[in-house]
Amino acid sequence: MRDTMSPSEYIVYLSEKATADKSMQALLYDYAYKLHKENKSNEAIQAYLAVIKTNPSQVDAYVNLAICYAAKNDYKNAQSVLDNAKSKFPTNNLVLKTLQEVQNDSLATALADASKSFEGKDYRTAIEKYMSITPASEDSLLGIAASYQALENYNQAIEYYKKAMAISSKNAEIPYYIGYLFSEQQKWDLASEYLKKSLLINPESEAKNLLPYVMQNLTLAEYTEAVSLFEKNEFESALTKFNEVLKKEVNNAFAYYYRGLIYDEQKKYKLAMDDYNKFLSIYTTDDEYLQYIKARVEELKPYAS
Repeated sequence: MRDTMSPSEYIVYLSEKATADKSMQALLYDYAYKLHKENKSNEAIQAYLAVIKTNPSQVDAYVNLAICYAAKNDYKNAQSVLDNAKSKFPTNNLVLKTLQEVQNDSLATALADASKSFEGKDYRTAIEKYMSITPASEDSLLGIAASYQALENYNQAIEYYKKAMAISSKNAEIPYYIGYLFSEQQKWDLASEYLKKSLLINPESEAKNLLPYVMQNLTLAEYTEAVSLFEKNEFESALTKFNEVLKKEVNNAFAYYYRGLIYDEQKKYKLAMDDYNKFLSIYTTDDEYLQYIKARVEELKPYAS
């Protein structure tokens, strides 16, 4: 009889018989499995669906049906079938193992598709594809971040790098990327913070090469701000900033120079003398700064003790 019917007709025939005859259920499953092995996915899917309808406890039918869907890259239906199977057979190892494999394959396929768009420099499409991956993974979030970075949208890139970092706190490259982007924005304090986090995870991180440059610029930015405050006669605020500069750069001659001037203004002559002498020990250019401090040190000698 099977020879006179198409696979679809034969499946319908077996399904009708299997409703009343359990021996036909086994025959229907065997036919589904045969179609599956012959890589006739569409017909096998129809047959496995018929098996599940006539015998909902046939766990292998759910698993094989999901495998057929996955072979067609229809991961949505594959996961749906396995989620249904998991609700019916919550401790079945085959169901749980296959579900994990399908989820992994689905993620890998989606990431590869998004990566292809990224490599083709179609960054906006890449972002859409990476964002469609649920739940978000470290790789999908890094893909979004890298795409925004390529579009020079650094704020969005940083946001998604941070989300990836929340998932994978041991990946030293992620805080390095964040630190690098903050350095590109000349946000030196934030760049320093994340580069140091990278080095805590991996002392050999690329952050090792970038951090000295960032720290140099951070100190320069703080020094410039301190001088600006000094020139506005905001001495207490300037003093705080010069202290921060000297914590990072103990041989900054002009930080001692200006801090000495502040102490001098505040009539803290002993402290002023200490800073003036430190300035003189570092600064050797014979100019008006050097001459002024030398003269002022002589004037303050009575207050040195």
